[in-house]
Amino acid sequence: MKIDSGILNIYKPSGISSSNVVKIIKHKLNVNKIGHCGCLDPLAEGVLVICFGNKTKLFNKLSNQIKVYETVLIFTLETDTDDISGKIINYKYVDDIPTIDMIKNTLLSFVGDIEQIVPIYSAVKLNGRRFYEYARDGKYVDPKIHKIKIYEIELIKYLFPYLKFRVKCSAGTYIRSLCRDIGRKLDLYATMCSLIRLKSGEFTIENSIDFTKIKYFSYDELIKYVITNEFISWN
Repeated sequence: MKIDSGILNIYKPSGISSSNVVKIIKHKLNVNKIGHCGCLDPLAEGVLVICFGNKTKLFNKLSNQIKVYETVLIFTLETDTDDISGKIINYKYVDDIPTIDMIKNTLLSFVGDIEQIVPIYSAVKLNGRRFYEYARDGKYVDPKIHKIKIYEIELIKYLFPYLKFRVKCSAGTYIRSLCRDIGRKLDLYATMCSLIRLKSGEFTIENSIDFTKIKYFSYDELIKYVITNEFISWN
C-alpha cells in the first residue's frame, strides 16, 4: 500500500541534525514534499514531528504548537554556541554557591512573556544566510531579539554546578538562550548540557517512534506509524 501524505512523530536521538532525519525518511517514503515542524539542534533529542505530502499544509499550525522540554545546564561557563558543544568563551570561579531557594526564584522570574537574544549559532536567516553561517565565517551580526512565552518552569534536580529543569514554552523558544540567561541572572555563567523535547502540541515521547529503529524499517513497516486521519485536535 502506498501512502502519499501523513504525519510521523519521530524520536530524534542526539548526534544527528533534524534535516538529516528528514532526508533519510524522505528516501524511505519516496516523497517530494516533506519537512519537520520545529527544528531540534544536533545535540538535542526528543519529539520531531514530520509532515509529508498534503499534510505539509499543516507546517505552520504544527510548528507553532506549545513545546515541553527537559534540560540540564552547567553553571560557571559560557560557550559561543550556548551549549556544551561550543568553545568556552567565559568562565567564572564560584565562591558562593546559589541556594536552592535562589534557583527556584530565578527560574520563576522567567515565567511569562519575555524577550530572548537568539543564539549566534542558529538557523535564523539574515539577508538569505543563516546566523550560524555568519558565525562560522567569523562575521559579526547584530543580535536578534524576539518575544517568547514561558508558561511553566519546574525544577527537577539541583546539584551545583548542574541544574535540571522542565520548561513549557511557546514555539521559537531557545532553551540554550534560557540556560545562558538563567546563569547571568544569578551573576554566573551557564551553558546547556543536554535537551530533550518531551512534547510538541499533542505529540509526545510516549507515542513517538525511535529514529534509530526507523533506519532499518522497510517501507511497509514505516507506514504503520504514519498518522493519516484528520481527527487531530490542535489545542
